[in-house]
Amino acid sequence: MSRTIRIIAGAVQADAVLNDSPTATKIWDGLPLEARGNTWGDEIYFSIPVDAEQERDAREVV
Repeated sequence: MSRTIRIIAGAVQADAVLNDSPTATKIWDGLPLEARGNTWGDEIYFSIPVDAEQERDAREVV
């Protein structure tokens, strides 16, 4: 099942496809979401009201 979302930050829009993980399902079920973002360099960070445990195969990509 393809679950495409659209992220809008001001004049910038990006489409993304959620995978089939339990966390992605919680995000999908919580849509629509609205949050105030913060920037750090070229990155945008924001919190959303979704509570999920860390996935067993989670990894940090820097």
